[in-house]
Amino acid sequence: MTKRTPGADRLHAARHAAAKELRLPITDWRVKRLAVLTCSYEQAEASLAAGRGVDVDDLMKLDAALAQARASVPVQHAVTIEIVEGPIEHCPKCGWSRNERVGVGSAPIV
Repeated sequence: MTKRTPGADRLHAARHAAAKELRLPITDWRVKRLAVLTCSYEQAEASLAAGRGVDVDDLMKLDAALAQARASVPVQHAVTIEIVEGPIEHCPKCGWSRNERVGVGSAPIV
């Protein structure tokens, strides 16, 4: 079995985190791109923490690239549909009642 370097472990963990965040397979190119950008940003932070200088323009470019990578994946919403049988006379959740009138001349809701 081949032993991975600490850098490879960080990249692998970043891919898992990106796949979870983007809700895409770990092999997707957008996941790989976000993981590399995230690792690059963390490396720049580590350089700052170690007292080495970091080019602010490069950080700003990384920031923009991270935002673009996250925005490239459309937001996925989960929708739950519940089918009920028969006429509904009263909604236990919102309190709606079939007998209430919405306005003058309105047709009953069937």
